Amino acid sequence: VPSIRAVRFQPLVQNREDYIAIVRALQLCNWSVEEFFCAGNWYLKNKYETFDGSGAALDSKLRHTIARKAKKVKADGGEIEIHSSSLAVKAHIDDYVEVYNRSWKETEPYEGFIRDMVEMFAERGALRLGMVRMDQTVIAAQIWFVMDGTASIFKLAYDERYKRYSAGTVLSGAMFRHAIEYD
Repeated sequence: VPSIRAVRFQPLVQNREDYIAIVRALQLCNWSVEEFFCAGNWYLKNKYETFDGSGAALDSKLRHTIARKAKKVKADGGEIEIHSSSLAVKAHIDDYVEVYNRSWKETEPYEGFIRDMVEMFAERGALRLGMVRMDQTVIAAQIWFVMDGTASIFKLAYDERYKRYSAGTVLSGAMFRHAIEYD
């Protein structure tokens, strides 16, 4: 019989009843339990009607970085796009995949799943596909879901060759503005 050296349970929410029960059961069996943070969700409750109004809640360094880098992107011919219609999303999903594949992230194991899910949410009007283009090349892209008054960031990527533009930060600012002022 092979011996078990380690078992990893994830993701689990700490301090929930089931989590505490698992930890206690393992400890009762004399197993060593090593806890660590793996992933989390952060929430920002918005009480503002404009992004500029909500900007007061942002750290001033971040606000200035977004504004300064957005000016740089535009001055160098860059464009920010946010697509929400099903037709537009279908027309630009290849651009998202292209920049994702050029990013630091691991290749998607099920690219077809991402495409199908994006198209399904777009058909329901619940998807925002944001991009920053520089010389017709997408240098940053983000996929957000917007439903029932909640905007959720799902996927994001940027091309590290263009990191001087902080295109991901610039795009996040534009996506937050869109979510607050239009969605």
